[in-house]
Amino acid sequence: MNMKNRQSPRQVIALWGAHRNPEKEKGREVPDHVDKGIRELEHRGYMVYSIYPDLIRDRSPLFRRLLGNRGRCKAAVPALLAVAYRTNAPLYTSAQEWAHILATLKNLGLLRNRLIVRWAGIDIDLSAVRSGSAQGKAYEVIVSGADVCLLASMRLCDLLREAFPQYANKFMFWPTGVDMAFYAPFITDQESPARHDVVAVGSDNKRDWNLPINLAAHGVRVTLLTEDQKVVELVKRLDASVAGNVTLKFNVGHLESAKIMASARCLLVATLPNTRFSGSTTVGVAAALRKPLVIDDPYDAKAYGLVVGESCETFERGNIESALAAVRLVLDDAQHAVRLAKAIGKLGPKLEINGYADVLERAFRHDWTGEDFRAGSVASSD
Repeated sequence: MNMKNRQSPRQVIALWGAHRNPEKEKGREVPDHVDKGIRELEHRGYMVYSIYPDLIRDRSPLFRRLLGNRGRCKAAVPALLAVAYRTNAPLYTSAQEWAHILATLKNLGLLRNRLIVRWAGIDIDLSAVRSGSAQGKAYEVIVSGADVCLLASMRLCDLLREAFPQYANKFMFWPTGVDMAFYAPFITDQESPARHDVVAVGSDNKRDWNLPINLAAHGVRVTLLTEDQKVVELVKRLDASVAGNVTLKFNVGHLESAKIMASARCLLVATLPNTRFSGSTTVGVAAALRKPLVIDDPYDAKAYGLVVGESCETFERGNIESALAAVRLVLDDAQHAVRLAKAIGKLGPKLEINGYADVLERAFRHDWTGEDFRAGSVASSD
């Protein structure tokens, strides 16, 4: 990090989820967006103080399992407070366990640092909020203690503003940013020979893996690109007639994943019902690689700048006939696939990770005023 020519250091305290392992990730080439804007801030001269739950990682795996993710975060609170009191730097996290702990500490007056919560992978049960249950109150703790909640879903942003009208000005929609430069070396011409027809992408718990497998049962060659262990077991149980159309790429790393997606005829996002726009990162990756996208989200596609039939194709969630028709529009019409690829590529500058880092910097300031992302219209290709 270049420390020269800085009058006063800019600082941020990043609080990472229990799935992060800093030792394991050393030396791996990964896109910047994996760090959700933190690496971009480092490039800009920020001093980043990282707090991990695994301060107790020298203990036995059994001890850590018994403690749980929330307990592991609580064990790191003394280290957090020491840095927070010394620096008064803003706090930034996308981990629900940390978000609740930090908000609680703020509500108790034990922390005064500005708190920014990236509400990307937090599955909120809105019925729990309406019923006033303990789970619903836990969400309200996060919202009340946070200064800004950044959401990757416009729909969820609207729902949370409705659920917590007294905190409506804290919610801000900004799409998931993607490290476009990381994918640039892998871009291929859409008309080049492809090694994969349909690549279904995803690793979170809101992906529908039965749908791409059903596509395979209808004769479509499908590649499953995931880190989700349950997909391995799912593939093992497939009939031979279906398995012949399925290729599993499990936990292959970011570089190999980029190569696989770059050599696809189209990318597929198939999800289970959710409000947080599972698959939002894949939208940016499709734009970065200029690959046709087939997606089932009916709510946030427009917010991201996608136009059905021009820069993507959509299908009804869970409906195999609808998905098959959408996929066939791409696979059976090479010219249409080229048009989709060119059009989604135009979204790249709007979904670039640097834009998200700009927003983070503004959110860190006490004079921040809300500003939602506006995708605007996306022109179709020539």
